[in-house]
Amino acid sequence: MNPRHLIALASAISFATLAQGDDALRSLLEEARASGKGVNLYVNGQTIPALVISVDERYVVARSQALGQIVVRFDCLDGAAGFVAGDKKAQ
Repeated sequence: MNPRHLIALASAISFATLAQGDDALRSLLEEARASGKGVNLYVNGQTIPALVISVDERYVVARSQALGQIVVRFDCLDGAAGFVAGDKKAQ
């Protein structure tokens, strides 16, 4: 394989991994919005406890007691954690 092919393959794998991560993060945020349960948003090393109000392609809008309304660019969001149901598997 020539180096160009390796670079193209590595880029495709990285993009696919990022897309899957974005899907999981977006799914958690959407579920938190629908359920009304709070989440922790991780942004630039900071943890922000909040309630998600809306999620779109570019922004996450949330509300917190300490900060009021919060708007975070989706690409700046490092992660999120919360007690949402997630996908339940049949038993």
